[in-house]
Amino acid sequence: MLAKRSALLCAGILGLIWLSGCGGSSAPPASVTVTASASSVDGADTVTLTAKVTNDTNAAGVKWSLSGDG
Repeated sequence: MLAKRSALLCAGILGLIWLSGCGGSSAPPASVTVTASASSVDGADTVTLTAKVTNDTNAAGVKWSLSGDG
């Protein structure tokens, strides 16, 4: 349970770091809000992550990738 929660937190933080980019633009920064379908899970449970992207001026969206055990 703790491992999956840690993986979700890590994925969210990495997404925010990726979106921060190098800057240098006057446009508002892109941001991602990640919502999980459950706050805790057991080994047999699944979790759906929903990401909402705002101020994505390049319409690049978000690509997610998970591998291994939670």
